Amino acid sequence: MARKPGSKSSITLSAPSGKSVSHGGPITSERIASDLDAFRAGGGRIEVLGTTKVLTPSEQAEAAKAIKKSA
Repeated sequence: MARKPGSKSSITLSAPSGKSVSHGGPITSERIASDLDAFRAGGGRIEVLGTTKVLTPSEQAEAAKAIKKSA
């Protein structure tokens, strides 16, 4: 759903308990921390993923050659 130009955004969060919390205004690091605390206090869990290795173009070429040799 598209917003009208110039309209203020509003975020509604739904905790696991089903209670909704509505926030208006700018998103700040303090607000994010508060929202995360409320989410965790309500039983929410956040899965933290590991670092994904990104290959450089030369590493991609070497990996492709190694795959072709093994096939």
